[in-house]
Amino acid sequence: MIKLLLVTALIGAIYAEETAKAYKCMKSPDTDGDPLGEETCTAALPDAQICKFPKFVITTGDLVAAAQKYGCGACDTANTEPATQCATCKGDKCNVKVETVEFKCPTYAANEAGDAFEKGEERSCFKTKGTHGECNTPGSEATVEAGTKHWEATDSGCGACAKDKADANICKTVSSAMGLSALLLPLVAAIYTLF
Repeated sequence: MIKLLLVTALIGAIYAEETAKAYKCMKSPDTDGDPLGEETCTAALPDAQICKFPKFVITTGDLVAAAQKYGCGACDTANTEPATQCATCKGDKCNVKVETVEFKCPTYAANEAGDAFEKGEERSCFKTKGTHGECNTPGSEATVEAGTKHWEATDSGCGACAKDKADANICKTVSSAMGLSALLLPLVAAIYTLF
């Protein structure tokens, strides 16, 4: 009986240590313009080690809300940190400073006959630095005419397709990296033929 109590106590101590495990998140500075700092946070389980950071507008690169803070824990969505401006991530210091870079997405419009889409000029979009940008484009089932399969660009073509539209092949998500590859591959092939 005593051995059982000791084992139970040991397991409890190990679990308590796990539940009290500390991790760090980046923290907004007290003075605007200063670099981000760090703060120590605690969470019950690894999956609960959450940090928060501001979202940005994909068509401009600006923060949705300049007042949104970096810090420990989940967004206070019921009060001052709605999901439209606050994002979260899991892991030690995962909420690094948001830095955006410009990339291009194609635009599409109905052709003169009004029965198909034709590609137009590219427009500027913004993505997190170090990631691939995504564009939403007409899918294989997309129609110009109004109806259940009608396609219309979201955020002027910047960003991924909504899941239901993608699943129905009404919208197709294209990576900005694919566009770059399409330009580079013919160039590489041409250079290769010279040697």
